[in-house]
Amino acid sequence: MLRSTLIGAAAGAAALGCAGAAAAEVATAGHAAARVGRVEANAYGADETATSYAVDGAVVLQFSSRYNFQLDGSFKSWDASDLGLDDVERYSGDAHMFWGPLNAYTVGGFASVADVDLEGLTDETVYGGGVELDLYDDVWTTSMQAGMFVGDDDFEVLAASGQARFYPSPRFSLEGSAAYGSYDQSAFDSDAYGVGAEAEYQFPGTAVSVFGGATYSKLADFDVDASALSVGVRFSFGSRSLLERDRTGASMRGSQKMLELLEP
Repeated sequence: MLRSTLIGAAAGAAALGCAGAAAAEVATAGHAAARVGRVEANAYGADETATSYAVDGAVVLQFSSRYNFQLDGSFKSWDASDLGLDDVERYSGDAHMFWGPLNAYTVGGFASVADVDLEGLTDETVYGGGVELDLYDDVWTTSMQAGMFVGDDDFEVLAASGQARFYPSPRFSLEGSAAYGSYDQSAFDSDAYGVGAEAEYQFPGTAVSVFGGATYSKLADFDVDASALSVGVRFSFGSRSLLERDRTGASMRGSQKMLELLEP
């Protein structure tokens, strides 16, 4: 059911994007990406590896230079055969409403849904929402998100994340990020931490960019941590550079960055 809902949301986003492009008073921008990664996990002294595959996309409708609506979604799969499992899959999606003066700041809120399927052993659906803020200063962008997420089996997470992005040129970006989460479930409680770094480069005269990054995450109350490396390619529309996409494109992060940093 959730998968159908997310697919329908993506189709709706595309339809809204087409409608926005046709209407002179509504601007449309967005992007789509695919990536592959390698995860190394350590659980109670045992080292394991997994390969991850992910696709994601987002579209924003800009009703004016100040008022915006964004839809985004992602799918990620881990080939966890080294762990004795066929795969682990996660679907997620956000809807955002945000406002702000152009090139000054953006403030808004988001609602999210995610579903994690662990090879039929468990299928957890998590709903949440929160607030987000972007601050712009010439070639720097500072982003912050905070939210609460609840799921089955008395599952509850309070989480926050932040990113700092630097643009040496409009087509090249460097980003550092961090996240914190407090897990409260009937089976266990734990704090989680995550940090990451990413670089992205857009080819001149094209809408195509390549990116690569590294993340590290840890469950503080358990002897469990994971590190990951990933590379990918992204196609953008409605913006001419990475810096323009950051300021006027589908750039709000919502729960997506929290998921990326608090999971391998």
